Amino acid sequence: MFGKFNFLCNFVIVKLKSEKMRNLLFTILVVLFAAPLCQAETTITKKDVLGEWKFESTYAPYGYDKGTILFQEKEKDITGHIKFADGTKVDIKSAKIEEGALKFSITVEYYDVPIKATVEKGILKGAASTPEGNINFEAKKVVPEKKN
Repeated sequence: MFGKFNFLCNFVIVKLKSEKMRNLLFTILVVLFAAPLCQAETTITKKDVLGEWKFESTYAPYGYDKGTILFQEKEKDITGHIKFADGTKVDIKSAKIEEGALKFSITVEYYDVPIKATVEKGILKGAASTPEGNINFEAKKVVPEKKN
C-alpha cells in the first residue's frame, strides 16, 4: 500500500514544476497525516482519580488556595471531600467521568462551584467555575508512606 502511495507522491511532485507548489503539497500532506495524531484524547478512569491529592491554586482566595482532595469509591460512585488549608471541609457532589474529564461540584460559602479536571502525566489539572470567574488548580497524588 505504501509503495503505491509513494509512487503517487513522487509522480505528483515530479509533475509539479513550481517549488512553491511542491512545498504546498508537502505541507498539505503533512497536515493531513499529522492531524489524527494530535487529536488523541486523554482518557481518564476512576482508578486514575481515586485517592488523596494535594492541590494548590495561585489565584484562589487565601484559605482556599491549598489543601487536599480525597476521591473515594462508594457503591460504584465517586465521592469524597476537599479539605482547604484553613480547615474548611466540603463534600464532593455529583462526581462523574464524562467527555474525557472528571466533573464534580462543591458548595463554598453557599455557592455551587462546578469543577472540571483531567489527569495529565500524573497531575490533576482543572478549573473551578466561581462567580468571580474560573480558578485553575493543579494537584499531585499523595503517595502513602510504607510502614515497616
